[in-house]
Amino acid sequence: MITFARWVPLAALLLGALAVGIGISNDYGMGWDEYANAAVGKESLRAYTGAEAYSDFLGRENLGHHGPSYFMVYALLSEGLASLIPSWQPADGRHFVNYLTFLLAGAGLYLLCLRVLPKRVALWTTAFFLTQPLLFGHGFINQKDMPFMAFFLATVVAGLAGADRLGEAARGSPAPGLRSSLRQDLHSPGSAWRLAFGLWLVLFLWFVLDLLILGEILAVLKSVITLAHTGQAWELINRLYEVLAEDSHKTGVAVYHAKVEMAYYLVGRAWLILLALAAGVAISRRGFPRVGRAVFPGRWQAYSLLLLAAGLLGFTVSIRPLGGFAGLLVAGYMIYRLRWAAAGPLLIFAGIAGLATYITWPWLWPAPIERLLQSLGYLADFEEHKQVLFGGRLYPSEAMPWGYLPVLLTIRLTEPVIPLFLVGLGVAWVDGRKHPEHRAVLLLVLTWLLAISGLYMLPGSVHYDNFRHVLFVLPALFVFIGFGMKLLSDKVNSGLLRGLLFGALLLPGIMGIVHLHPYEYVHYNALVGGIDGAEGRFDLDYWCTSYREAMAYVNDVAEPGDSVMAMEPAQPARSFARGDLEVERNDGDLSVAGIDFLLTCDQWLGQDWADPELRLVHRVGIGGATFAEVFERISPELPAPWEDDEDPATE
Repeated sequence: MITFARWVPLAALLLGALAVGIGISNDYGMGWDEYANAAVGKESLRAYTGAEAYSDFLGRENLGHHGPSYFMVYALLSEGLASLIPSWQPADGRHFVNYLTFLLAGAGLYLLCLRVLPKRVALWTTAFFLTQPLLFGHGFINQKDMPFMAFFLATVVAGLAGADRLGEAARGSPAPGLRSSLRQDLHSPGSAWRLAFGLWLVLFLWFVLDLLILGEILAVLKSVITLAHTGQAWELINRLYEVLAEDSHKTGVAVYHAKVEMAYYLVGRAWLILLALAAGVAISRRGFPRVGRAVFPGRWQAYSLLLLAAGLLGFTVSIRPLGGFAGLLVAGYMIYRLRWAAAGPLLIFAGIAGLATYITWPWLWPAPIERLLQSLGYLADFEEHKQVLFGGRLYPSEAMPWGYLPVLLTIRLTEPVIPLFLVGLGVAWVDGRKHPEHRAVLLLVLTWLLAISGLYMLPGSVHYDNFRHVLFVLPALFVFIGFGMKLLSDKVNSGLLRGLLFGALLLPGIMGIVHLHPYEYVHYNALVGGIDGAEGRFDLDYWCTSYREAMAYVNDVAEPGDSVMAMEPAQPARSFARGDLEVERNDGDLSVAGIDFLLTCDQWLGQDWADPELRLVHRVGIGGATFAEVFERISPELPAPWEDDEDPATE
């Protein structure tokens, strides 16, 4: 039970973090896909407005790799923020919206920890999580993996709470067993209602099959439109068509087919299924009242959290199909709490989640089942042929060593993380033996951690951009870190010493955030010598967010009309270019002739450019690590601007 007092420390922590976020959101550069993903969000929102906009939306590529649910929120809220804060650029609003999902993840972690840890330790664990430089940086610039982690975690937390509420409701008003309930209902009056339920069940199954796969209902609707367009339908339908389609004599029937398809996709399917389900519930309660109480335990008010979890699950799956794993975790816990009585709640959970996925993912509308399976196929056979720098060697992204993930988890989070985790595993095992009520949650969290980590360590797993695709496993890791903190807290009796110890655990993360800002996501810990030690051995600014700072230099020194070229990606530079400068994109042509400025980052750093007049004039980086370089066309007879001074670096 979460009381108001338990929210006060969390609220203070999150409000402090929120204030920090407001102050620094306009410091960050754009990531590789940020602009394109925001465009997908805008076009997805437009897809709801009409058939023509929906057709334009379907013309985009790669719509099946992930859904646009978060991208729509991202685009909508960020534009509103940019209008409220004129000093912010559009990217700054997007970064702040991302950061809100990071804070949502912090709140979710706190609530999950409260199930198995004391309030003080849960708060410590959350603060430790929020001050990880890697996560803090991703919290601003990562519009894919950070929101996925946040909503995955929110689904699990809401689902566990919903299952607990149903379990308490079922204990408060125990229903008879399913078998005995069915026997009693069959021998009681109401055979007509039972017959009606049987007919409803047959029709409903056909109905769902047709709505999702066969498409006969839609075909009939389009046939009626065709007949009405030529005045051959029933007279009432003809007149109604004339009222609704005033310009039908000027417009081809295909336009009205597209409109009826749009209405059917967006409204018809969802409402028809919901109405059919409501009719089925009403009929079943008349024909099988006792079975209904056994299959759907508790009062309907007890289902509110479960409905919330289902909506969150649908939204999460529409970010990335792997979000369905959160539903499996919740389903397992629900079965543990309710046993056979979980059948009804699971049907509600799955049904509402499916509708939420469908509504928030317009690409699915023409063929929901087929396209969802297609998207899962993309996930299973995902190929992204890139070269990944790991341990000083370049590996193909689809052939990484099995230890890629464990090594990066060890060196990219702060130094205390892995020792606390290893100690926490043992403490959690002891806690589970002493507190049986904790075992189900601990098993769920362990399954989450091992299943996802194991999946991404299998041969053939694709890895690039460090381990950003697996960020959503970190909340499970931090629950066990919380048990390591609990052991330290239990061993220290003095409140002052506890505070000093906790401060010492936070210090590496806070120092890393301050030192690396605004490139916190490149953090490497002291085990590899920080980012100086990681330079040339591991990927650093792989999203080229440093192009914002590089472009700021060009804006200061370029003449009006100068030509600027950015080695891919170009949009992170173009978005911050001066109004009279045009930034071209170069996908790998090393000749780079005829341009005034050249920007390089990531894989393009240190290239041997064929043009001798391009001279390095500026470096963006921290310490000895370089994130981006700026080259300017300078006559060979002239010295480079810094030759009599220091190295062209910014710290």
